[in-house]
Amino acid sequence: MAQKNYNIRNIEVSQKHIETQEKKHSKFRKSVVTQLEKYCENTTLHGLRYVGDSHLTIGERIFWFISFSLAIIFASYYISNIYAKWKSSPVIISFSPFDAELSSIPFPAITICNMNQAKKSEAERILKEGSSIERKLLDDSCNGNTSFDNSENISWESLRDFLVKVGSSCADMLHSCQWGSEKLDCNDVFNNDLTDEGLCCSFNRLPPEKIFRKSKDISILNQTYPSNVYDWNPETGFTEADTGDSIPRRPLGAGAHLGLSVILDANIENYYCSSTHSTGFKVILSNPIETPKMADYGFLISPGFETRISIDPSVREATSALRSIPIEKRQCYFSNERPLQYYRSYSQRNCLLECQSNYTLDQCACVPYYLPKDKSIKYCGKTEKSCVSSAKEDMETEAGNGILLIFRSYSQRNCLLECQSNYTLDQCACVPYYLPKDKSIKYCGKTEKSCVSSAKEDMETEAGNGSSCHCLPSCFSVKFFNMISFAQLAPQVSSDLPHLSPKYIVNNMALLQFYFYASKFTKELKSELYGFTEILSNIGGLLSLCLGFSFLSFIELIYFLTLRVSCDLAKRHTSIKQKMKNFRNRSPPYPFLR
Repeated sequence: MAQKNYNIRNIEVSQKHIETQEKKHSKFRKSVVTQLEKYCENTTLHGLRYVGDSHLTIGERIFWFISFSLAIIFASYYISNIYAKWKSSPVIISFSPFDAELSSIPFPAITICNMNQAKKSEAERILKEGSSIERKLLDDSCNGNTSFDNSENISWESLRDFLVKVGSSCADMLHSCQWGSEKLDCNDVFNNDLTDEGLCCSFNRLPPEKIFRKSKDISILNQTYPSNVYDWNPETGFTEADTGDSIPRRPLGAGAHLGLSVILDANIENYYCSSTHSTGFKVILSNPIETPKMADYGFLISPGFETRISIDPSVREATSALRSIPIEKRQCYFSNERPLQYYRSYSQRNCLLECQSNYTLDQCACVPYYLPKDKSIKYCGKTEKSCVSSAKEDMETEAGNGILLIFRSYSQRNCLLECQSNYTLDQCACVPYYLPKDKSIKYCGKTEKSCVSSAKEDMETEAGNGSSCHCLPSCFSVKFFNMISFAQLAPQVSSDLPHLSPKYIVNNMALLQFYFYASKFTKELKSELYGFTEILSNIGGLLSLCLGFSFLSFIELIYFLTLRVSCDLAKRHTSIKQKMKNFRNRSPPYPFLR
């Protein structure tokens, strides 16, 4: 019986507790509703106070409610448009508000090639008394119908010695050099260099150890440079003061009198075969850290003319905030985001050349001597010429434009998987079954497991990240455009070259002047389309236009929903306690109860 009474008392207590909680919730809801009504009556938002005005008719209040709702929809629509625009194209390219000085960029690297692929005197010597390898190499350079192949796997040293012997060196081609008003020894400022046009001369290129990761393993010529060399790239720029005799040189100023002037000798009589259908020179301007593609992009210089090359720099930079935007959206790489296999610094040109090298090796099992490669890799001979041309065309039309060779649609994941497949095939002569490949390609077994793991690690760290052909522009870049003007050499030029006849000068000599057109230039700046400030101002402007909303309006709403509700509940609680106290302390109504 006692247990039953105890249970009844527990039930009664629970019911009282539930009723108490319901009363508290009811009081809270009532307080919130009350404060919302007061907020609607006193708010500074346009139109909303008419909704909560009890003195207006129901029709008027409905009208203002609909108007306020339409204003919210209108503001939301345009805010969503701003977000969609930022999501689809979060990057904007603008001009820097300040002009930049020429001293902030290097003078361009200049490469000059004589279109003569083989000196006549040296070619005749080879045909008479040269070795069989030299004769085959001469045919490879000049005779398009030769059947020569590189089955003998001629060493790089033999090829290098041949190209140096038959090509026009800097000493053969350069007669005079002037930097500003200072006469220079051409051999001190120009270096012999190998390009896709054979032996050429380069000015202001960085030393190989500043361009390539492992310069000792790259097929290059021995070159000399000043002791002061900047480790320059477009992203870091120049960090030290100009010390004069340094590489890369900086512009002295604008105008032909502050540029580089050279006098060239084509030596037409010593032509054996030309790289084109004409005689003269090919010239290209490039970034000091890039390898020039002379055959495709070099412009022609004719003997017997004075040619002025006016240089117009194009410099693009990026803000640090751009790093937070995905690469697919900003469409550019920072230098540490895309390590290359051969080059130390990333640029789109270096990436494409490296891609062409890897792609040609994959397709033809060889690499042309003018592309970056290890010395151990076989170079391509004449029989591989069609394969090399086909690989180059494929790389520059499909693979080089970000179109993958196996997957139909580009994505970073597909690109990396295809890259890993190609890189593993190159390193291990097989591809794991889980990577994309043709059915004809051998798949890797357990014996190749260590090779596959090593290839994957290389691909994900340095070597592979740059071997894919999806070569986006660099976020920091320095390019040089040129405008050419020329006129026939005057007879008075012979006074500067007294040991040469006027006829020889007109037929063989060329005067080139490289200079900047203006002393300052405007940079392009790649940045976020909307930063926090822009997003805040755009959204705030729309809310203010449509609703009269401001930051204080937001504080006002928070105030009514939190502080006012809390204060109202506290006031009610205090009022109830006071009433209970007064009730207990009041005097009895009848005197006999006192």
